[in-house]
Amino acid sequence: MPTLSAVRRQILVGGDPADAYRLWIDDIGAWWPVEGFSCFGAGASVAFVGDHIVETAPDGRKTRWAEVISTQHGSRLELSWHPGREASESTRVVVTFVGVPQAGTLITLEHDGWQGWPNPTGARADYRAGWRKVMCRLADYAGSPGGADDVWLVLQHQAGPAAPPGGVMTSPDFALHGRFLRELGRRGVLVAAGPLVDRPGSGMAVVHTPDAATAVEVVNMAQDEDGSVVNELLVLLARPWKVIMSS
Repeated sequence: MPTLSAVRRQILVGGDPADAYRLWIDDIGAWWPVEGFSCFGAGASVAFVGDHIVETAPDGRKTRWAEVISTQHGSRLELSWHPGREASESTRVVVTFVGVPQAGTLITLEHDGWQGWPNPTGARADYRAGWRKVMCRLADYAGSPGGADDVWLVLQHQAGPAAPPGGVMTSPDFALHGRFLRELGRRGVLVAAGPLVDRPGSGMAVVHTPDAATAVEVVNMAQDEDGSVVNELLVLLARPWKVIMSS
């Protein structure tokens, strides 16, 4: 079976990367939605216990969700991920924390490694939907950045798993990407956008927002309102850009 592409979800939150990292590690039990995404359901708790993530049921039963593979304090966390499964069926979750000038921290989660599962495509689809909800809960808990200064972002796109053999521009869904870019233009935040001529199927958009709150909106819109990304014709990676010179 061909390798399935990773699921990716990004959120922009307040605080610096060390703060965001601490929320993920120390406060996971405060924000993780156990009522919908756990083994024991509502009333359970979840916490890091040493190098493991452990869920505890109201009656005291425990199950291990994950083991820490590697960590770079304040910037990166890699997990062997297997809630409800044996460790031999682990997938991989990588979470990175990158500071955004004037706008807090961009948290990026990537999840892959379902090839050995009975229904890897279905598992990927379930996790894609699930991580969106989990990361939204974390964003609500962490709070939005409150900076009033302008923010620059680069939205990088490349061909996704739904791209046809003839290239992304031959798909009807590519028009949805144009619609999204026009909406950014209408809002006055799009600086430039277009394909990368040396990398077929890839492109980028440069975004300049007046404040951090608008940057949060753009990151969310790029994932949820660009139909080409929703339908996986394109895969998105938002990146912070520190501009030191402009005309």
